[in-house]
Amino acid sequence: MNPETIDSALSSRPFITRRTREMAASLQLPPIKLHIFASADPEALTDSWATPPSISLSTELLAMLTDREVVGVIAHELGHISMKSQERFLMAAPTAAGAAIGLAASSAFAPPADPTTGKRPGGITRRIMFFGGGSTLGKLIGYNSMQRQTEYVADINGAIICQDPQAVISALERIQRWEEANGITNASSHPDTKDRIETLKRYDFSEALKPNATSR
Repeated sequence: MNPETIDSALSSRPFITRRTREMAASLQLPPIKLHIFASADPEALTDSWATPPSISLSTELLAMLTDREVVGVIAHELGHISMKSQERFLMAAPTAAGAAIGLAASSAFAPPADPTTGKRPGGITRRIMFFGGGSTLGKLIGYNSMQRQTEYVADINGAIICQDPQAVISALERIQRWEEANGITNASSHPDTKDRIETLKRYDFSEALKPNATSR
């Protein structure tokens, strides 16, 4: 099956493409390119720096998830794109769990202090300016820790972007069952899927969801 044939599979799932357009527009992002690639693993990949940004979904992911859950996964990837391209987070943190995640993520993305003044510039940086200690191991540990924190934030951002937290939770639950059935452990760059699910379930989305949101 060539790439053109694979990509055309989305034409039979218009809900996914429509909601992707709507979510990108809500973030004031250019139209997102969606691609499908052949893989036996449920994966989603994002190129945040492409023009326009692109999101690639594996054939296994599309086969495994419902349209609503796929939209939740795309929203998670848009959460990553929004952090990088707009240099801001969409989430509020009314709960203790949310505040802790927001603080950890903000620390991971914060620029280093000015060596002459000791002050740290405000806002979120577009590029990570430090990854930990001076050693290669220190940098890898710092980078992996930062990556794990951004996954939590992208989960919450994604739930807000699609206005459907349950879609993100349901997608992660289905992926967790696949991981357990296949003896898959999480990569060092990603937190445990169960922890991500529990974090989403604890998070208070009441102030972030619009009464008439289109999520179905």
